[in-house]
Amino acid sequence: MKTMILNAFSLNMIAAFPATINVEEISVAEASEMAADAESAVGHTDTAAVFSTVLGVEVPANRATVSLGAGDVVVVGQYRGPRMPEGETTLPEGATIKWLLVSASDRDELSALVERAQFRNTILDIVAFLGDDIGELSELAQEKIRAMRGEKIS
Repeated sequence: MKTMILNAFSLNMIAAFPATINVEEISVAEASEMAADAESAVGHTDTAAVFSTVLGVEVPANRATVSLGAGDVVVVGQYRGPRMPEGETTLPEGATIKWLLVSASDRDELSALVERAQFRNTILDIVAFLGDDIGELSELAQEKIRAMRGEKIS
């Protein structure tokens, strides 16, 4: 699994299809923590300087080709605002950066998630069927867990 920081995201960055793309907004603190260990693919020097200032970690400019595979994640700093003046190292007035975490899942990973969801639903169906008997079943399960851990059973 690799982690990268980017200033834009494109479907051309997906290594293999079919794929499922997950995008979620993250805080500046989360972006900063992830960027500290991420490979930069921020292609513009001024944008990298602004990212470094906002995140408090060094984000070098690096024009790189990005290929996102299953398990890889990218932090995308989506700049919103007026065109940045040349040489800018801080956000211009009225500008913001929305931090996004983007990941891709391939078909095998998606199939595994579906199987887990189906298993979970089967368990929920069994619990619903057992109704009042679930309390007794839960106690038995807890005893087994304690026994496996080597805890004293009272």
